[in-house]
Amino acid sequence: TTMRLNHRLVLDQAREKLLIKCRLNLSDYVGHPDDLVAMIRQRLSDTKDVDHQVDAKHLSTTEHLDLIFNPSSIRLEGNTAAHEANRVDLGAAVLSVELSPEERQKMIDIFKYTYRVAPTI
Repeated sequence: TTMRLNHRLVLDQAREKLLIKCRLNLSDYVGHPDDLVAMIRQRLSDTKDVDHQVDAKHLSTTEHLDLIFNPSSIRLEGNTAAHEANRVDLGAAVLSVELSPEERQKMIDIFKYTYRVAPTI
């Protein structure tokens, strides 16, 4: 589950980075992902910016960008994994030290509401 979710996160973070670097807005291309991929490829190849040239090297094929921007089995499996965690894993996450004490308490309250039990590790 975690592996599939992490795959999805890599795709999401790559998408965000490319949109920022290319100064594009995803909402302008809703329903037209192929147009977005074409625009990104054009912007990566047209620039003299060294950083963009490095990006173009790592994302050398349209298939790389298609995987980032178009629906795929990796993205779908990540979506599914995001909704599959078992209650023990969810409880451990709620009790995580990564949250501030205030956030943790709110998450504990929400967990108790949702599952009618306190989270445990």
